[in-house]
Amino acid sequence: MVEVSPARRSLGTRALCGLTLLAVACSLAATAAELTPAQERGREIYFSGASPSGDPINAYFGEDGLELPGEAATCGSCHGHDGKGRPESGILPSNVTWNYLTRSYGHLHPGGLEHSRFDEENLKVYMRTGVYPGGERGDPSMPVYEISDRDLDDLFAYMKLVGEILDPGLGRTTVRVGTLLPAGGPLGEIGDVIRDVLEAYFDEVNKTGGVYGRRLELAVHRVPAAEEARPEAVAEWLAEEQPFALVSPFTPRMDLAVHGTVSSQGIPLVGPFTLYSIQSFALNRNVFYLYPGLGEQVEALLRYADRELELASPRLAVLQPSESSLADVVALVEARGRERDWPAVRREVFAAGAFDAALSVETLREAAVDAVVFLGVESELGSFLEAAATRGWFPYVLAPGALAGGLLAEVSSGFEERLYLAYPTLPQDRKPWALRDVSRLLEGNELARSHVQAVLSAYSSAAVLVEALRRAGKDLGRRELTTELEGFYQFDTGLTPPITFTANRRVGAQGAYVLGPASVAAGRLPESVDWVEID
Repeated sequence: MVEVSPARRSLGTRALCGLTLLAVACSLAATAAELTPAQERGREIYFSGASPSGDPINAYFGEDGLELPGEAATCGSCHGHDGKGRPESGILPSNVTWNYLTRSYGHLHPGGLEHSRFDEENLKVYMRTGVYPGGERGDPSMPVYEISDRDLDDLFAYMKLVGEILDPGLGRTTVRVGTLLPAGGPLGEIGDVIRDVLEAYFDEVNKTGGVYGRRLELAVHRVPAAEEARPEAVAEWLAEEQPFALVSPFTPRMDLAVHGTVSSQGIPLVGPFTLYSIQSFALNRNVFYLYPGLGEQVEALLRYADRELELASPRLAVLQPSESSLADVVALVEARGRERDWPAVRREVFAAGAFDAALSVETLREAAVDAVVFLGVESELGSFLEAAATRGWFPYVLAPGALAGGLLAEVSSGFEERLYLAYPTLPQDRKPWALRDVSRLLEGNELARSHVQAVLSAYSSAAVLVEALRRAGKDLGRRELTTELEGFYQFDTGLTPPITFTANRRVGAQGAYVLGPASVAAGRLPESVDWVEID
């Protein structure tokens, strides 16, 4: 353990929070994958403020030496992954790249304080005492540190790369962006369309010089059908290909596994939507979705039912295929029912691909169910509505539009005021300029005409990602990209509701449109539909 002297405590705020950010010049081609064990340990200290060895790291602030753990005063939080500093609360942390720290003519600080160049030995002194080379007291806005020689050596080993190391997938002239798409089967065509849209969009960006001189490269991984898919194969591909970010992945029923890998590898992801509730990814700060997941769509339906339908205290049932992927959606319905003091929600499960509509109708009718949250696909919902109408039973039916498809124009008249679907986006969101751009990019692509929603979703996701890359500027990194995405406010893709992200919001359009058959006249949607906002 390193002992902290009274003199060091009295100096308090003078040491440079990130003068732990030392370094000597290194290869411009360095990447995170090339770190030595010492550099890996130093990287952990730099970003987490904790020692892999278990030795204490503490920071001392102010003349009174207020003590905080190193985790509360990390180098990366002040100086960034590139060591150049980020303004915060009126304070601009110093540039601590090695070329700057060791320049031969030394340093002249605001206020006129001047001192000679740093080297490793006097930087160690500065970190621990707050004293610049030559004996002058240092910057009063920075803490001093209690840190062992072993941890300093590891930290220095890593900081030899600060300002030079590039995140995976990022080159001096390229940005590798990945996507995950279905391989063959009924969903294979949708995967082909998404690939075509992304390629066309990136080609257009590259024709105009790319993003700050970097060309966008698309890497595609095809995921087999659900029964053959192996999450570990996706993890292996991501580790091998090392994309800088993912855009518009389409991995039905594998989202949770994919996101676990994305989180562990720190890969930013921008996608249109997920079949899961976004709440499933609450701890994954890398994930950004344009539209809400199924759970949020169901939440919008329940809010609409509260506000517009005669459902004071309904007997509610959830009808779902036997898939654990929907467990969080069902849990959300049950929680909302408890909040509203409704009777206990009934859960009915059917085998995926073997739905017996007549049996489900009889079971729920005998239970005197008033409303059904239906989580099956379009064909299953259609057979349920038909079986119910045949028996003269017309409960309220609430379903996510992403699953229900285009049933609104085809249902029995008995469900005209009973069926309600939630859609994260509708044609009213589509602006002429964006539609013209999509048409131009995909001119002659006949397959795209059959999968319009996939086209628009992929285009919008690409537009958001590229805008964030441009906002991040030349000093691009995954952290910078995530920070810029968190700053999106009412961004107009031209094809979706306005997109807003924050540090605590990972759904760009937080809500859904709710439609019923009665609002669809002669197969046409109304010109305007109310948006149901959710928290």
